[in-house]
Amino acid sequence: MRRHLSISSILIAFLFLRGTAHMDSAQADPSPSYDSSESDIVERIDISGNLSFSDDTILDGLAMKPPSGWLKKETTAFNPAILEADKQRILFFYKKRGYFSARIKETVITKNNPGKVSIHIVLDEGTQTRIESVAFQGLEKLGIDEQKLIISSFGLVMGDMFLHDNYLSGKNRIRKSLLAMGRAFATVDGQVTLSKNLTGAVIKIFIDPGPVTYFGDTIITTEKPDLKNAVLARITWKAGERFDPRKLDLTTARITRLGVFSSVRSSHHRLDQSELAEIRIQLAEGLKNELRAGIGAGIDRAHYEIRGRVAYLRRGFVFPLMKLRLEAMPAYMFLPNANDGEGIGGEATIGVEKEDFILPLLTSVVEISYAAQQYEAFSIHGLGLNASLARRLLEDKLTLSMGIRIRNQSIFDIHSAISEEESVALGLTSPYRLSYFEQLATYDSRQDPLKAESGLYLMLHLEEGTNLMGGSFDFVKATPEIRGYLAFGSRTVSAFRLKAGFTIAGSGVLPITQRYFSGGASSQRGFPQQRLSPYAMGSENAGVPIGGESLFETSLEIRQDVFKLSGNWIGLVAFLDGADVILKGNEIDILNLHWACGFGLRIKTLIGPIRFDLGFRLNRMSENDPVPQEKIAFHFSLGEAF
Repeated sequence: MRRHLSISSILIAFLFLRGTAHMDSAQADPSPSYDSSESDIVERIDISGNLSFSDDTILDGLAMKPPSGWLKKETTAFNPAILEADKQRILFFYKKRGYFSARIKETVITKNNPGKVSIHIVLDEGTQTRIESVAFQGLEKLGIDEQKLIISSFGLVMGDMFLHDNYLSGKNRIRKSLLAMGRAFATVDGQVTLSKNLTGAVIKIFIDPGPVTYFGDTIITTEKPDLKNAVLARITWKAGERFDPRKLDLTTARITRLGVFSSVRSSHHRLDQSELAEIRIQLAEGLKNELRAGIGAGIDRAHYEIRGRVAYLRRGFVFPLMKLRLEAMPAYMFLPNANDGEGIGGEATIGVEKEDFILPLLTSVVEISYAAQQYEAFSIHGLGLNASLARRLLEDKLTLSMGIRIRNQSIFDIHSAISEEESVALGLTSPYRLSYFEQLATYDSRQDPLKAESGLYLMLHLEEGTNLMGGSFDFVKATPEIRGYLAFGSRTVSAFRLKAGFTIAGSGVLPITQRYFSGGASSQRGFPQQRLSPYAMGSENAGVPIGGESLFETSLEIRQDVFKLSGNWIGLVAFLDGADVILKGNEIDILNLHWACGFGLRIKTLIGPIRFDLGFRLNRMSENDPVPQEKIAFHFSLGEAF
């Protein structure tokens, strides 16, 4: 005999328990008697019999908790009804992890100190529930290859531990597989039967694949002609084509990137049992005006900075698909090694961005900026102009852009370690007139750049200095880069990066703002920020980094998620970094790089991982190498290194 247990009902019951105490006498001990007062607080909660999970892991989901906190202890009042609900939460915790026969054998409540209660809960974890069989109904309506794909996509087989979340995920993967086959109206249901002793589970999956579906009419909820035309230009299917959910997702992403709508929802609907899927794109226009402000700080051994940011965005500026951006980033900077070690600077920018410029999907950007920046080797201020065009291709994985940048600035406070001859060689002349053409090509097959677990990122950045627009420097510079990611299971990722930079041709003067530097949180982590660089030493041996004409960097990481804390993954990283930068030419010896190894800590958040890295240099620490006395570097930043 078997009994049917609805796993969904367990979840519903648990949600109900958040507001109401409930007891299952078959799985929990009888309610212990205790004469409590409203002033009693929980002093201690002990759990025994929990062989597979720690006390803290179980206690984290309970309503009553022992005192916690550093500066000020937070306490919870003892309540018998909430205790009964917490015991059901413990049982739910075990059911969710495959222990359906878990039970609470005993609950002991003691009052050793006035007003303080200790609770001891004795568990019997039981035996993990294993899958005895998996059966599919409805597969006969599919081809042999499609049947194999559906079975493999479910992912659960006989002998696996039965976990409710894995069961739901398996059904969701089947739905996605059927959608990818063009079956937009497929349905997937399931039934789980547990054995009498709750140690075995029989799974039945019921599939109605429905007909192969084709795109029908597309309904768009905006009536504004310009916006409607922009949406139509981003639709990736034609009526009558076979239904493909990837095209629906790509269209939604393209419309979202317009930056005009606060929400974009795409859905498909069946009309009159036909094979056509009517597509509905529901749009909600965003606010016309947006104001943001923030403050941040950056610290390394050579540069301390406090920076503010105020940004204003106006949507629908002049044209519906045009945006006006105003941004100010004032900063206070302190550089211990600079001639004038502190000052106020920053940057202010006014820019206009236009979608569908001349042609659909072509984006144009024009920006005018004023910058006042202080570096170790020099200070600079003045005006800049940027203009660019960009277009996405190959299902938006490939992005091509081209533009021009012009700078008319003044350089001052040149470091005393830099001689007049070196100043000329580095282009440290005032006025500092720089103009160059720029092309950028990127190919990105990663699913999520903030949490890359698989795929490739390729980049090629070209710059051509010219005197056609008043520039003083002729150069051609190329910077290619490749990043790759490969997941091993659900919690381990390996990542690698190769980056090179070199001067292809020119007069021999690569201006100071375009030179290569390495070292820091996102390059060679054995060095502080930009400290892996050629140096100007000066007469008093007071060196200052001046950058080089060529660069080579490589990194390898192993990233491992270890445990969750307050819903966020805590991870560890081991890395190996190699890099070098040379003053002139392109003859980097890749067999004699500066190498560093190290480890890091990651705290995963909604805005990306908070990162702590500690790098140890392994070689090249002679007096002729950069900062030979600094053998260890610590880095704190937001986001992965690459």
